[in-house]
Amino acid sequence: MNRFPLLRLPYVALCEVVVTIDISDVFNLALSSRKMCRFVNTTRNPVSMRRQSEDEIDGLGAVDRLNMARVESLENLGNIKKTMTMLVSKRLSLQFDFLYLPGCLTQSLSRFLSFEFRINPIDDLVCGEQKTMRFGDLEIPVIIDSKTTFCTFWKDIDFGFQFLSRHFAQELKLDDIILDADPEGIDGLKFSRSLENAVDIVKSSLGAKPSLSVDKIELMTDFALQIMFRDIKYEEICIGKPLNGRLPVDFACEAKKLTICKSDGFSLENLLSSKCSSVNLMDNRMTNKDMKEVLINWIDGSLETLRDFAVELIEAVDIEIILAGLSDRTECNIDRCETSTTIRRGDGKKASVYADKKIFTMVTF
Repeated sequence: MNRFPLLRLPYVALCEVVVTIDISDVFNLALSSRKMCRFVNTTRNPVSMRRQSEDEIDGLGAVDRLNMARVESLENLGNIKKTMTMLVSKRLSLQFDFLYLPGCLTQSLSRFLSFEFRINPIDDLVCGEQKTMRFGDLEIPVIIDSKTTFCTFWKDIDFGFQFLSRHFAQELKLDDIILDADPEGIDGLKFSRSLENAVDIVKSSLGAKPSLSVDKIELMTDFALQIMFRDIKYEEICIGKPLNGRLPVDFACEAKKLTICKSDGFSLENLLSSKCSSVNLMDNRMTNKDMKEVLINWIDGSLETLRDFAVELIEAVDIEIILAGLSDRTECNIDRCETSTTIRRGDGKKASVYADKKIFTMVTF
């Protein structure tokens, strides 16, 4: 069969060809090289998120969504935030979200692209036509369950989870990786094994900022907790369910931002052991005396990474109890006004303290 030398056509003729062919074929053409990708995006049949409307993106099928993500990673022009969420729960899956925000930050010009890869055992019953897709060096059985969902099938789902995670982390040049852990309804050993694999991927994904989202933390074993928080610095940690004292005494974490929605199991000792820039603790059991200890430790040179701290105490904030005796500490100066209190320590660093009912807030600068 004779092949048609498509790329030898004059520019205008080639543009007309691109406009007339199916969008799936246009994606394949664009992925052949960066030069071809740039050319396709100058035509009236572009493949970039920047050139497509939100309705056009919403109408794409699963394969075209994947290829659009590949196109954006091939060009890698910026203004697109690329996130992979690794779900470790009863079901292993990878959720991909691409968000385009133009420089002007006009919401009407923003674009959103999402798709999901589910990691299924080889004998799972999923309705649909099974086909084979190639990822890296592997041919993988796949059923496209919807316009946003790929169901992949593996003899070893932990291997499949690891393989696809590493493959996409490298191919899609991710900005963020979110580890989403939920142990409910899954054997503890199996959960810990999957969690350990996921944390290894997060640690090895250079260039992507890691974040952690945890549900049902009270169901986790001490081993699982150690896996999540040992030797890893997160961009953000969000813990959304009751702690119920599940954190070990020596618990410590490192993150730019730590948020715990119901933090009754998070103590003063946990705060002092952690290295976080921003800490937000809701529904906590700490007291005014604990807040005094926080300030004493900061005045004495601890909590150096802490920039802002907000906590809902078990009692109403009493600034008199918190500040009592602090002015007697060496080189400590306290300046009180109607809405806040500013504390300056010997090295010149300052902390402003605010009280609002049960909410104690501290900002350092």
